[in-house]
Amino acid sequence: LEDTYDEWKSNLNKSVKNMRALGMTPLKVDVDMEELLAWCTERGFKNTGENRAEFITDLLRQGRGKKIEEQDLE
Repeated sequence: LEDTYDEWKSNLNKSVKNMRALGMTPLKVDVDMEELLAWCTERGFKNTGENRAEFITDLLRQGRGKKIEEQDLE
């Protein structure tokens, strides 16, 4: 992860731009931390980057992704 929110946001903007240039439609997923922690606990997982990615994948399979709008990138 980036050290600051500004660095994270800058990398997000670059990634979204690159994905769109490739014809992809990037999605955002709102994460409820209590839901994430419960999901990890139910599976006996630690809260790691790899497991968070799997959690997000589960949410996307449930149709919980949202199109990233321009105001999301400001």
